[in-house]
Amino acid sequence: MELVDHAQGLLPTLAANVTDTISNGTDPDSSFSSPHGVMEGLLLFFGAQFPLMAIFVLFHDKFGSYLGIDLTIPFILCGFIWVTIKIMSYLYEAVEDLVKTHLMAKVSIDNSDALFLQLTEWLAWQPIMANSRSVTVETPYDRDWDEESALEAPHPEIAPDGAGITLNFSMQEARIPSRYTPAIGSTQNFWHNGTFFRLIRSQNTVGLRNKEIIVISCFGWSPEPVKKLLQHAKEEFYAKNDAKTTISRPKMYESKKFRWERVAVRLVRPLKTVVLDDSYKVRVLSDMHEYLHAATPRWYANRGIPLRRGYLFYGPPGTGKTSLSFALAGAFGLAIYIISLQDPKLTEEDLSFLFSKLPRRCIILLEDIDTAGLTRRPDSSSLEDGKPKDSEDSDKDGDVDIPPSKEGAAVADLAKALKKEFSKSADVSTPGKKKEGITLSGLLNAIDGVSSHEGRVLIMTTNKPDALDEALIRPGRVDLKIPFTNATRDQAKELFVRMYELDTKAAGLLPSSPPSSPPPSITAGSEILPANNTPQPLTIDELSHIAAEFSSKIPDNQIISSAEIQGFLLMRKKNPREAVEQVGEWVESLIKQKESRSKVSDGK
Repeated sequence: MELVDHAQGLLPTLAANVTDTISNGTDPDSSFSSPHGVMEGLLLFFGAQFPLMAIFVLFHDKFGSYLGIDLTIPFILCGFIWVTIKIMSYLYEAVEDLVKTHLMAKVSIDNSDALFLQLTEWLAWQPIMANSRSVTVETPYDRDWDEESALEAPHPEIAPDGAGITLNFSMQEARIPSRYTPAIGSTQNFWHNGTFFRLIRSQNTVGLRNKEIIVISCFGWSPEPVKKLLQHAKEEFYAKNDAKTTISRPKMYESKKFRWERVAVRLVRPLKTVVLDDSYKVRVLSDMHEYLHAATPRWYANRGIPLRRGYLFYGPPGTGKTSLSFALAGAFGLAIYIISLQDPKLTEEDLSFLFSKLPRRCIILLEDIDTAGLTRRPDSSSLEDGKPKDSEDSDKDGDVDIPPSKEGAAVADLAKALKKEFSKSADVSTPGKKKEGITLSGLLNAIDGVSSHEGRVLIMTTNKPDALDEALIRPGRVDLKIPFTNATRDQAKELFVRMYELDTKAAGLLPSSPPSSPPPSITAGSEILPANNTPQPLTIDELSHIAAEFSSKIPDNQIISSAEIQGFLLMRKKNPREAVEQVGEWVESLIKQKESRSKVSDGK
């Protein structure tokens, strides 16, 4: 507006100067016998916008007539063109603002909302982004499994020198297609289902956080077309991730705050692949089904019971606790949110915020809860066997652990104890300093505090249930406890059948016949490398018989975990007969390893 007012005030003066110059250009007595008058008008008009105009006028006055160059008329024309463009641009912006304010509806999406990711991914799939002039390119490293080749894996014979290898992934990253999304600060116009949309992506700085916003607008007074577009993008996003389990973890951003971030998308794990007693499977499935039913919230509300459900999966490592959690998520179509309580940067405030941002129905997985050290501080006045609890760590309760004063006491030990006490007191006295990590009370408040949300499924896994505080696993916080044990013979048979039954079905259930002779083994020095990648199809009867023979060689005292059996079978995943032949030697070697508490075994 200032430019227009300026032009309105100076255009008459400029016009008068131009007219006088044209009419008196040949009069030597005229004050406008040279273009100096025109230049004065141009200087007054353009001086505010172009400071270099004064330099141009000075050059024109001093050297223009000497060089025989008169740029007055071309420069006047350029000035009028520039003014015209400015005025038209101003009018266009005014009309555009009028239309956007009164004739268009818009919807804003913040990058802290899950819909932001869903919309950007949907836009990346659209052809309009490939032809856009302003895009941001991303390389999606977290590819879905179904994008890989579905060809049957080859079974070559591998030699010690590497001959026979047919796979090479040196160019794998180069073949991953890039993903294009609207660039920050860009405007995208596109049509969808006969409706015109305008998309603007911008970035603002709020405090220490960079906040991205996408604004989608359309013609009309109702934002209903934009809502339908966003709903369509959401449905397309979840349709693409159908039969998959989404895994999210907390991530710290520039603002030093944690937010949920999707870290992986896995194929749904069938429940039949989890080795667990069927009665426990049915029990936990029935309980979750009833809890997640649409009629359950009202039932709980009518009786004044908080709508919460917690499960504790406990047992030795490698028995399938986490596997069951993922299988349950796939069975009910829920996303999994995993929190590590051992993260020193995670505060109780962050934990409460993360719990508040969870969707209505999901699974919260706290793995190895016993390793987080969530125990109450022992009472210094309580006694156990006539001695204070944790007497060896009595300095934790405020007492200085100083060696007894006697002749020959090490001065270094005394100095070390004093230094420890001094550092501890300095930490306590430091104003505003908070204890790092999550305490037991902080976790309990996040789980079922006054501000905690309802409707989620909480699953905690542990190897040592006796190490957990009673307050953490009391009824109301943990409603169902599922024990996991090492593999029984029946479970070992189930693992064997599951490993090879698909190969049997793929072979067309061939009738019983003597197996073809296996290929010769490859000798490398003193080692024998079996050609265990050659498939040996079995009939149903043969598979059942071999599975029974395999399980009979597994000790029934439950000292071998399901994960260990599965690892053994994976090394022979294409040769079930070889697995049966070598399982006895492997079991014997594994038992010796466990008895000697060694971390390695001599078994193949």
